[in-house]
Amino acid sequence: MAKSVNAVVFFGFLFWLLKKPVVNALSSQRENLSLQLEDAERKEKEAAARLDQIEKRMSGLKAEVEEVLKKTDEAANREKQRILEQAKLEADKVRSIAEREIEIRFRTARNELRKYMTDLAVEKAEAILLDKMEPKDVENTMMQYLSELEV
Repeated sequence: MAKSVNAVVFFGFLFWLLKKPVVNALSSQRENLSLQLEDAERKEKEAAARLDQIEKRMSGLKAEVEEVLKKTDEAANREKQRILEQAKLEADKVRSIAEREIEIRFRTARNELRKYMTDLAVEKAEAILLDKMEPKDVENTMMQYLSELEV
């Protein structure tokens, strides 16, 4: 029994001695946890607000990106159309130049052919006339031609 009384006295003294520091430590721990909880709640609210802002910006950015893509697509289509029209104009110009060049070469070839045919006809006619004409006839023809030139 003396051991029991000693144990009760010892635990009582220990309780009396440690009560204030344990209560203070637990109270401090509770306050600390309370502050941490408040801080965590505040940070959670801030994070939720930032998340909301980011989501709003993201939705705005998505619309902005879609608008930029749309404008870029429209600009690309306009540029494509402009290039096609310019290419058509250039092709028409080249075709026109080629047609004129062909026409000029055709006329030149036709004129050269006419000149050649005329020269050939004159040669043949001369040859035929010289074959059929007597030297006296050639002399008379030349004299007549010279007299016409003198007049």
